[in-house]
Amino acid sequence: MVDKKFTYFENILSTQLADELHDYYYKKVIELSRPVYGDQLVEHFLNGKARQVLPSTVNLTQDQQLRILEELYNNEQLPFYKDKRILRGLGLPMRINNFLPGGGFPPHTDNAWGSMTLFLNKEWKEEWGGNFVWYTDEDTNQENGIAHTPKYNCGILDCYPEPTVGCLHRVEEVTTERLSVQAFWGLGGDYINIGNIPEKYMYMIPEELRHQFIKKA
Repeated sequence: MVDKKFTYFENILSTQLADELHDYYYKKVIELSRPVYGDQLVEHFLNGKARQVLPSTVNLTQDQQLRILEELYNNEQLPFYKDKRILRGLGLPMRINNFLPGGGFPPHTDNAWGSMTLFLNKEWKEEWGGNFVWYTDEDTNQENGIAHTPKYNCGILDCYPEPTVGCLHRVEEVTTERLSVQAFWGLGGDYINIGNIPEKYMYMIPEELRHQFIKKA
């Protein structure tokens, strides 16, 4: 049986690369996503209920993704050190997740052999919310979660021998913009393997949006 857990790491990327990513995306994700998703969809997100349960998002550039992979592969302090699997292609492109005020994500699981959530806010206060919270028991009471407050260039790494349904986890509601890099390995090319919300937590999704979160086999 796989021992499921998330592990918190500090100084995941070089200062130079982390600063470049911060400066490239901070307060800019919405405008960078407009050419990708179109003005109508972006405005619907900003003014509708989707922002309560989804981040605005945009894929990292290919150069940025390759540089992150290189640093993860060569950092002996991280679980991806010299793991050639990360060089064989991501399940999906690395992306920026930008939760806006009022946003968060309910308890869910992801099915992959590896993942990374890297915090990119240079300043964060506990009262702003946005904790990454994970649970050792998939049917736990919410107060039993292990919480990590966003801290610059730090984050949560998940690594298993093979694709695994990982720990239940969530992003608590934020009161200011929360920026992170999100990456997955070993889930194929389909979003069906990430963001799987157990039925008991589906009530946290606005009713008119729930059909978007029901996964089809």
